[in-house]
Order: sequence, then C-alpha cells, then structure tokens
Amino acid sequence: MLVPFVSGIAGTPSEEERITASPATEKHGVEKQISTIYLFVHPMPRRASIREEYMAKWQKFLAAEGPKEENVICVLSNSPEEMELLRAMARKYFGQRCFIDPSDNSVDTQMRIVNDLERTLSTRGNYSQWVPYEIWTSNNARRWTEGFKKEMRDRGFSYDPASVHVIACGQQWTGCLTKYANFFTKYLGAAKPVDVRPELSPEAGFPFEATFRECIPMDRNVALYLFETADGRPMAQFLDCLRGVWEAPHAAIVSIDPAKVEITITTPNRYQEACHSHEASKLFPKGIVVDVGDGCRPVIATVVGVDIAYDEFRESFARADIVPLLKKGSVLINNLPLGCTDTLRPETVE
Repeated sequence: MLVPFVSGIAGTPSEEERITASPATEKHGVEKQISTIYLFVHPMPRRASIREEYMAKWQKFLAAEGPKEENVICVLSNSPEEMELLRAMARKYFGQRCFIDPSDNSVDTQMRIVNDLERTLSTRGNYSQWVPYEIWTSNNARRWTEGFKKEMRDRGFSYDPASVHVIACGQQWTGCLTKYANFFTKYLGAAKPVDVRPELSPEAGFPFEATFRECIPMDRNVALYLFETADGRPMAQFLDCLRGVWEAPHAAIVSIDPAKVEITITTPNRYQEACHSHEASKLFPKGIVVDVGDGCRPVIATVVGVDIAYDEFRESFARADIVPLLKKGSVLINNLPLGCTDTLRPETVE
C-alpha cells in the first residue's frame, strides 16, 4: 500500500522515505507503479577490453529488462566520455523510465542531510567511532536518492517501499558500488536489501581475481558473497546491503579453525589507511571476527580458505553470527570468540 510522500524532515525514517504519484499523474488519473529499480553505480571500467566485455553483457541485460513497464533504471555516471554509450543504451531500452545522474539539493534535502548527521552523532558517537568519509558518502547518496524520487514523481511513477526491489551493479566492488548501492536503497525507504549482482560488476571479488559462486542473505540485512579464487580456494566477503549511516556497522563471528583461513585487509580507496583501532577482522583460537564491508569505512575484509573444501568453508560462513559493532568501554564481552577485548565491542541486540 502506498502512503503519502512527506516533504521536509519527518518524525521517523518510515515516514520520510515515501513516494507516490506526482500531481501531474493525479491530474491525468494514471499512476505507473514500479516494482524493480536497476541501479548502475559508476559502472564504466577504465580498460578498453573490460569495457567491451561488460558493454556486451549490459546490452543483453538491458535489452531483456528495459521493455518491462514495471522496471526503471538509474545510472550514476563515471568516466564521462565512455559513459555516453551506456547512457544512450539505457535511454534506448527504458525510455522515460531511464534516470541519468539525478540530484537534488533543495532545502528539504539539506535538512535530511542535517538530520542524518545529528542521528549519527547521537547514536554512533561524537569522537572517533566513525569517519568523515562515511558522512560525505551518505550526503552524496542522499542528494542522488532525493533527486531520483523527485524525478520519479515528476514523471508520474510510484513505488511501494515494502516490495520494491533494487538491483545494483557497477565498478569498484567493495568501494563505490557497495556504499552507494547500500545507502541509495536505504534512503529510498526500501524494506528489502539491495541485490548487488557480481556477474554484472567488472571488479567483483576485488582485491582478488575470483569467480562468483553464490550470495547468501544473512541477518541484519547483510549479504555473504562467496567466490572461488583463480587457484581454486574458497573466498568470502560480507557486505552491508541496507544500513543508514547513523546505524551501527556490523561484524560477522565465524566458528572456523583460524588455521584454515587467511584474512586480507584493504581500504575502500587509495586515500584511506587501514586503521587497526577501527577494524574488527581478527583471528582467535576458536574462530574469527570479520568486518562487514560497507564501502566507506577504513577497512574491507576478504577471507580466503587454506586447505579447506568449498562446502566446509561455505557451511561455516553461512552460520556466522552478525552483530552490530559499537565502541564501548568497561563492558565484558560474551558474544565474541575467546581473546577479544572490548576495544571494539559488538553490542548484543536481540
């Protein structure tokens, strides 16, 4: 059931993230309801050979999905010259249901950004519990999402937040694709986590060359992505898929022999350094704690198996406990493997 869109800052997130038909639509008595949003996040690869490979994949995909009236596409551009081919392709197959680089910086949107910051300060802390890059990223996502919702209304489209399905792909796996797909979907008010498609994303599996095997939904809107490396080893990454910047990030507690895995830590971009006081990924005698990536905090964790079969590796990671990660002091730990301190304490939330 659709509910009225509320402009300005509303009392709760459920009230502020709504969209209905535009006045123009109401005037003509026609409402076009959307069920699926395809989000292409900075998709264009830098290397010509990879561009050609993925342009062919995207064309086939868009040609199949574009004619369906319940689908829309939103493209967030990068590499302007190379992007024009993809933008033209999106317009060709989706027509009026194609949205290119929407943005809104109205007073209403600015107030939402202020509200996001206030909520982050009050819930995640006001010292070093989060980094400015998260707020900058969230602000970008807010402007794009509000612009997208405005253009949707202006063209007479609506969606039901309870059922809309966001499917995302793009470049910069565990970077721009991860962070903007997560925040964009959250700020749409969608109830379902974003569905990030590795098969349509040029750098899926980064920082390794790996073949995607499967995605497993986890608790707290986290997804487990499983791969196989070029030398045949199982590989895992946890990603947030529906979390606002004001909400606590997550860690995954995996019961597995730590001798059977290796954890590789990378950063979302070259300007950030891994900050060990902020990252959660560690080995312990009875298991491991793995940072759930969101594309904008200091570190991203990739776990690769060592002398372990894919099925055994998969079973252990699919049973992981997902916990919120908040910095607290002077509190005993009872939900982490033996050896953890409370420097980074996942708060127990039922």
